[in-house]
Amino acid sequence: MRTLTSLAVTLLIVLAFTSNDEAQAGLRNYMICWTMPNGHSDCAILPRNYRIYGISRPYCERPTCHRGRISFTLTRARIASLGRWIDTSSMFPTHVATIYAPK
Repeated sequence: MRTLTSLAVTLLIVLAFTSNDEAQAGLRNYMICWTMPNGHSDCAILPRNYRIYGISRPYCERPTCHRGRISFTLTRARIASLGRWIDTSSMFPTHVATIYAPK
């Protein structure tokens, strides 16, 4: 149930980013969302040159997005790698994170 709620929140966040006038074409940057211990989701913008060991980069092909998101389990090494670009204080190992590709 918690996973379903997290996915619904993530979908609402993505729709909020794509519904404004500035971002009609979709996301302009890579965005990562993850589940926190209390069951809520948190999101952050990743730079275009980010690298995470063992995780492939999502991509979009116009006009559809075939592999526009990549989900993975957070580990200590991945959290440390993400710490170079975003605040990881609310990330914990064994939780799920998803990276969304810009369109």
